[in-house]
Amino acid sequence: MSEPVIKTVNIKRAYDVPGGKFYALKGINAVIPQGTFAILKGRSGSGKTTLMNIIGGLDNPTEGEVYFNGRNMSSLSERDRENLRRREMGFVFQTVSLIPSLNAFQNVEFSIRMAGGKINKESSQRVEECLKLVGLGSRMNHMPQEMSGGEQQRVAIARSLAHRPKMLFADEPTAELDSAMAAKVTELFKSMTRKEGITVLMTTHDVGLMGAADMIIELENGERINAGEEKES
Repeated sequence: MSEPVIKTVNIKRAYDVPGGKFYALKGINAVIPQGTFAILKGRSGSGKTTLMNIIGGLDNPTEGEVYFNGRNMSSLSERDRENLRRREMGFVFQTVSLIPSLNAFQNVEFSIRMAGGKINKESSQRVEECLKLVGLGSRMNHMPQEMSGGEQQRVAIARSLAHRPKMLFADEPTAELDSAMAAKVTELFKSMTRKEGITVLMTTHDVGLMGAADMIIELENGERINAGEEKES
């Protein structure tokens, strides 16, 4: 088995509420190896988005530790965590949030700029490669408003890959897509793990997408209910 990209140790997340504390996460342990397509499964309110935000360095756990490529995220300064997110992580959200004044090529290129990469012939080739990878090689010069919702989501995926991250986080990326497009996007994520060696963590409550996963981490009421089942059989 590959070395883990992600390891969580007893992750808890509590919020102050009238009369005490509410625990959105209640001690989550998980190991995600490199090159794995992992799905965070659970109903709304199960804690899956909270866990993803903590693993991605967007939030801090109340208790426990997250290790990214062996580095303890809690030991990093906020600036170091921000640099880590920009350079080694990619994010795809339910809301696409493309920059409306930029075409598809420019939107994807923007992630390379944000990661501190140089804009040159090599970066342009990488942008084209990523857009072709998501089936949009003929749509590079189209503006977001000229594209369908599914096409915009695929631009967002290409954007998240352009700077060659080690880890891609996708939070309910198929929620606004029809079932056929959702299946295509999910298969695309799986193919990325094979072609790019990237590790993907996607949240969803759509049971129809589970078959594509290498690993399923299932949450219910802030607890992992399939602990020990690190690999889907």
